[in-house]
Amino acid sequence: MEIAKETSTEKFTLAELEEEEQSLDRLRRWYRDLKSRDVLELPQAQAASETLRGCATVFDDYADKVYSTLHVPAETTLPGIGE
Repeated sequence: MEIAKETSTEKFTLAELEEEEQSLDRLRRWYRDLKSRDVLELPQAQAASETLRGCATVFDDYADKVYSTLHVPAETTLPGIGE
């Protein structure tokens, strides 16, 4: 995921958020596929699960930043509205 790069450049757009969400979904699918084949229940599977949870947390934080950036506070008067 490129979230660290996008955060450092403050690229908080819905298009970028969607792209990152697709990447996270792809990681989740890969994990599910690999986990279903893990008949030996290897310890690396637990580490991968924790890493995936960490990725989801980073994504959620990024999503919060995107929505905060795009949010227009209610008390802000837009031209032609509320004047």
